[in-house]
Amino acid sequence: SLKDIFPGFESIGVLESLKRVWETGIPEQLPERLWEQGASTEWRDFDMHRLPSGELVIIYRDITDKKRAEEEQRILERKLMHSQKLESVGILAGGVAHNFRNILQSILGNAEYDEVVKEAVRNINGSVDRGANLIYSLLHFSRLGEDFQLAVLDLAEVIWDTYKIIERVLDKRILVTMEVEDNLLIRGNERLLSEVFMNLFNNARDAMPEGGELTMRAKESNDVAIVTISDTGMGMDKETLEKMFDPFFSLKEVGKGSGLGLSTVHGIVEGHRGTILATSEPGKGTTFTLTFPLFKLLSGVGNGEKVLMVDDEEPILKTLVSITQRLGYQAGAAQGPKQGIKMYEEWEWNRQVVFMDRNMPGAVRFQWH
Repeated sequence: SLKDIFPGFESIGVLESLKRVWETGIPEQLPERLWEQGASTEWRDFDMHRLPSGELVIIYRDITDKKRAEEEQRILERKLMHSQKLESVGILAGGVAHNFRNILQSILGNAEYDEVVKEAVRNINGSVDRGANLIYSLLHFSRLGEDFQLAVLDLAEVIWDTYKIIERVLDKRILVTMEVEDNLLIRGNERLLSEVFMNLFNNARDAMPEGGELTMRAKESNDVAIVTISDTGMGMDKETLEKMFDPFFSLKEVGKGSGLGLSTVHGIVEGHRGTILATSEPGKGTTFTLTFPLFKLLSGVGNGEKVLMVDDEEPILKTLVSITQRLGYQAGAAQGPKQGIKMYEEWEWNRQVVFMDRNMPGAVRFQWH
């Protein structure tokens, strides 16, 4: 029986084709079909012939590997086209932003000296501020922003500092889980990275208007820092996922956002030589995965010598201590000049090395010996 040899042949149109070949004697080739049998899934194409002796012959080929290769090729092509599109729009955005900024500066310069129409001037200034914020987003999306200096910092501290700001406005019905490893040293811009995580936290919050779970994880793996932020919100379909990093694409109501949030995030992450990907399904939440190259320190430089770090800003102090310890030195941390002098006098030194900020509140002059 054909059913025994080829289960499921009726569901993919083989029977109808067989009947036509039997009746007409004209060979037929069926288009590529997906054939499923239990847990097995294969792509096949079919040729059907009627022999002069009357027998019917079906020749099929398993083209599963070919179809998979074609799908992988299509995915790569879509990614390449998307990357090229973002690059082109980024260049355009940079040009538009620079010109737009000049226009706004001219408007602001004229408005500031008009004493007659103060209320109108206030409205103009407000509009200029909003325009300036739009420019800021455009410039960083295009990666042409001028204020993009990188320094060695602890990504974990940036994440925690950003979360401390956003947790005040999170819905109490959102359960937050933070699993962040310490000492994730990268070269980055703290303000811009904070903008990235602020945006992702806000998106997760907006996706869960009735509450849910928000999970932030950050860890070191194979010379990169991997950060994931997941929510259990409404999720997105495939079409939305493909457009989410496009500038001016937004699912929010008109007036609720510029549509530059995720496109700006994309530009900032790429400006840090990182990557950002998103996975999502409608009703099943969304996960963003970011990677950043870790800052590689030389090994075996120090031999336990003591180094004193003096700075009035605690985050900078923590980063300096972490780097110094990784280089093989003993590191002492003094927050401010008075504590620095006290620790300098108390330590038993075998090598007298001090790193300190030049301008600190409460600094005094003293002579090193």
